[in-house]
Amino acid sequence: MTLEEKNILIQDLHNRLFYGVVLSCCDMVGEVLTSITKEGLINNDYDLEEVKPFLFPLSSMTDEQKEELNEKFNVQILGNNIYISYHSQGYWDTDLDVSLQDWLWLINWCYKNHFDINKLIEKGLAIDASGLNIYGK
Repeated sequence: MTLEEKNILIQDLHNRLFYGVVLSCCDMVGEVLTSITKEGLINNDYDLEEVKPFLFPLSSMTDEQKEELNEKFNVQILGNNIYISYHSQGYWDTDLDVSLQDWLWLINWCYKNHFDINKLIEKGLAIDASGLNIYGK
């Protein structure tokens, strides 16, 4: 694991700390992230290189999740990207700037729903949770 990958994974896991992300630690499944140090010690027991979170690719978003997002934004999911339009004066406008608060809401929503917004799955740093019923989904 490169230093850049470690930093991305530490930051990602730190942001997921309050959302009950499930980990694979030393090939044991089911550990829930409860703590992480800036050096990468996970749950006071595991080195960062021994841990992989279970995450969902954006492409696996359910219709219910898309509907929830569409209450705030007009979203289009293409592969592992989210494209949004901002609701303004009764119509969806792709030319308007989205506020920082709205971007943060969207990012936190993705963390809460265990979506892989940092492309950790394709980097081999996370496990695709699709169809595994890890989170009861």
